[in-house]
Amino acid sequence: MSAITEELPWHSGLWAQFHAAWKEHRWPHALLLHGPEGVGKAALARRLAMVLLCDRPSSDWGACYACSSCKLMHSATHPDFLTIAPEEDKQQISVDRIREGCAQLSLTSYRSGYKVAVIAPAHQMTIAAANSLLKTLEEPGPKTALILVTSRLGALLPTLRSRCQQVAVRVPTADVGMTWLAKSGKDISPQLLRFANGAPLRALEMVERFSTLWHEVNDDIAALIAAKLDVTQIAKRWANDDLIDRLDCLDHWIGDRIRFAIVGTADSFTGTPLPSGVEQLNISRLYGCLDRLRALQTQLRRTALQRELAAAALLVELLEALSARRN
Repeated sequence: MSAITEELPWHSGLWAQFHAAWKEHRWPHALLLHGPEGVGKAALARRLAMVLLCDRPSSDWGACYACSSCKLMHSATHPDFLTIAPEEDKQQISVDRIREGCAQLSLTSYRSGYKVAVIAPAHQMTIAAANSLLKTLEEPGPKTALILVTSRLGALLPTLRSRCQQVAVRVPTADVGMTWLAKSGKDISPQLLRFANGAPLRALEMVERFSTLWHEVNDDIAALIAAKLDVTQIAKRWANDDLIDRLDCLDHWIGDRIRFAIVGTADSFTGTPLPSGVEQLNISRLYGCLDRLRALQTQLRRTALQRELAAAALLVELLEALSARRN
């Protein structure tokens, strides 16, 4: 679960909707929080769990943080709360993990209140796990709340999505995001927030390590194009060090060149002009490479792959796309 425990300002509208649903006895048995990474979906799920389990929620429907239930949540020992996530060193949430969680939810509440389960990332459930969850979604027990969290809504089974109340958690406006980030004490520029696709928590995560990775990826691709490094050298290093994050950087790198060729925008991270000749690139080939990159990211998050070979194949495709000029 997210380490962020404060109320995030861009969640206020959603929170008001949740509060209204609670007051009007319309609380759903299953919520599906979806949206891009870095907008605080896990933090929102935890706040919801806190208030559902709180013994003395405030008049504006906030957890009191002082009752026995809140203290149990703080110490991660609440008997009526569970998180369901991939096991350590696993990419997926197994059917056994879902069955165990559903069995716990079927038991009588230890504290005569709600039982709450958060499943995150929900899109990493196996097909068997998702199908196993359907029975609980179709026949939920009394005072049972399921909160599913995902950044890839389309990866969930349609039958599962249809049995949840779907709630989109969106990126805030740039002003709201920058105001919140300013309180972190970190030196985060508007450019970095844009580079994080407007997601403040992603920008906060990036500030300490992403700048270095961004420049390394730029240097590696420049060396690849100039034949100073070959594909196998770069792929080996990437496979052993932050491959997912490096692919994120490469995604932006390719996207920058596509946007520059179409509308003339500059480097999204540094704001500097891109080198001459970018406007002559074969856009359709670059889009194909971008599709391949994103498919690889999905595979890496869900299954075990030979990372070095996968990275090498992608870099070969990128080099070919960069060599192919407009027809």
